[in-house]
Amino acid sequence: MSAPLNRNGLRLVDAAREKAEKTGTTPAPVGGIVAELTFGFWVSLVSSAPGYDRAFWVAATNRAFPHYSGPRKDLHRSLLALSWLRNRVMHHEPVDHRCRPRCPRWHLDPAEGHRTIYRVLGYLSPELAKEMQVMDRFPSVLAHRGDALRGTRPPQF
Repeated sequence: MSAPLNRNGLRLVDAAREKAEKTGTTPAPVGGIVAELTFGFWVSLVSSAPGYDRAFWVAATNRAFPHYSGPRKDLHRSLLALSWLRNRVMHHEPVDHRCRPRCPRWHLDPAEGHRTIYRVLGYLSPELAKEMQVMDRFPSVLAHRGDALRGTRPPQF
């Protein structure tokens, strides 16, 4: 059985397959392809792309978020925001409102992004969201970011 992916979805799967085959196994094992799929690919399965509602949301992806009960478009918007935030952070780019001229479509206040992370995590598992907060250093980092930017507080890892 094959999934009715749109052109972009097929492109992302092909790219994942090519990357997985660089390990020397041809054809790439399914697990290798899944491991190489981007966060953006998974987010797209919640989108309103033609055919994705019945093929993915109704059939399966809604069950991935057992504690979510709102409109799919709101969940998709939150996931897109997290994808944008993840990419900015991983590429060491600014995430706050000052980056607006460079990224007019998406901008998050860092605290808003943090709340979005926990909200979406709660859709998956409220218990896990609570457990993660115990280890979360973000509130402290955010509270002292001015000192870190001025160089009066050393980075902590």
